[in-house]
Amino acid sequence: MEILAITVIVLLFIYLYRKMRKTYSVFETLKIPGPKPVWILGNIHEFKDEDKLSMFKVWRKQYGDVYGFYEGFKPSVVVCDPELSRLILVKHFEKFHIRPIYNPFLYYPDEYSLLNEHGTRWKTQRKAVVAAFNSLPIHNVSERLCETTAEFTDMLSDAAFQFTDGFDIGRIVDRYTLDAFAHAAFDYKVNSMRDENATLYQFMKVFNESSSADNPVAGLARVYDSLVPFLQLFDTKHKSTHIQHIHELRELIEKRQKQGQQPVIDNVIDYLLFTKITDTNNKNQQRHLTVEEIVAHLNSITGGGFGTTNAALSFVLHQLTVNQDVQEKLFQEIKHNCGLFDNPDVANIHKMKYLDNVINETLRILPCAPGVARTCTEDCTINGVEFRKGMVLRIMLCPLYADDTIYPSPEQFKPERFDDEEKNMRHPNSFLPFGQGPRICPGYRIALILMKIAIVFIIRQFVLKPCEKTKDPLPTALRPMLVPRDGVYVKLQLRNNNMLST
Repeated sequence: MEILAITVIVLLFIYLYRKMRKTYSVFETLKIPGPKPVWILGNIHEFKDEDKLSMFKVWRKQYGDVYGFYEGFKPSVVVCDPELSRLILVKHFEKFHIRPIYNPFLYYPDEYSLLNEHGTRWKTQRKAVVAAFNSLPIHNVSERLCETTAEFTDMLSDAAFQFTDGFDIGRIVDRYTLDAFAHAAFDYKVNSMRDENATLYQFMKVFNESSSADNPVAGLARVYDSLVPFLQLFDTKHKSTHIQHIHELRELIEKRQKQGQQPVIDNVIDYLLFTKITDTNNKNQQRHLTVEEIVAHLNSITGGGFGTTNAALSFVLHQLTVNQDVQEKLFQEIKHNCGLFDNPDVANIHKMKYLDNVINETLRILPCAPGVARTCTEDCTINGVEFRKGMVLRIMLCPLYADDTIYPSPEQFKPERFDDEEKNMRHPNSFLPFGQGPRICPGYRIALILMKIAIVFIIRQFVLKPCEKTKDPLPTALRPMLVPRDGVYVKLQLRNNNMLST
């Protein structure tokens, strides 16, 4: 009996040893360099520092533009080569069309969202969502944004008067961007600026906390898929808020649905309610989107846009605070193109090249989306690099943005490096603030207009000054996008525009 037990144990040990050897020899077989993994952990133990993105910069220096590492048992290939990233995201998109789930805890109807769909269903649904955004009358969008932004600057005036030594502007920016985007795109008034308990705002907060790299429960679930059903039991706050949030979205859509005849469509919800798509089960038939599909799309669009837009705007305000010469130059451009009092016209906003440069340079130094992730759907070889089906591919942008051969003196804030002459000297894929290819964010144009209108309103009304709590470089965290870790502290000084206009 003892001999049998020993034999079983030995055979089990041999099986596990061979299994581990095979699991952790993928990159050796493919001749892809990378750090040596530890069994079971892979290389995740190396991300122990607060700045988790720094590891990708270290590995790039050691192993080059293409290397592999293991997230637990799962092999991931990192690409830091602009041309290879273009081939993957655009030319060979069909081989890398699946986006890995960054929050492992999904609740109904999240599975219908563009973030989680793929294949024919994704193509059909995305076509409708993109068309909905493209159909928005820009005049209506601009009016709604200006309306919400005026309320935002009123709140900033109150904060400037109340907190004369400075305050965290990021807390107000978070609520403003949510209110402004929902109002502009969906004609949906969230009112989180005045009510921090608004369900949508509370949901966005707990969703980002649930997805955060600081959350060990979500981190384990992302690395070890088999643990998701167990670990999801601890995701209680996210789940309960998700239920309430989805309930309110469903009520909003059903209320619009009951209006009967088709209205003049000036928002994404109405477009999705009344448009028709090809039925993936019967290509000869057209059908309306279901309420659950629309709910899932609104949820993912808001979630995807909220985290990046609010962080990007907060980052821009920080950079303007610590670079007074840039702020003054931008003020002069705003004054010249938009005046000091009237609502900014979208056509004039598009003329402001320096504003574009400031936003782009901010997103280079503080990239809200430090990388783009895809799952390989078939074995293939691209530019001599072998990829295997099921392998996660990470196009890491932050190492490129810190590369002094692409961006000389990369630690310096220099908006001029995005002047056409300098930009044309670089590979187009050396800067991808919103991703690239068919999976690019469908609402990014509205998010950009939102940011620009907010900056115009703020800079022509206030001078942003550093205060005692202002930190530069700004501490950041992955939650799940790159965001300010401890807030963005500024001191606001009112401009005397009556004198400036004479």
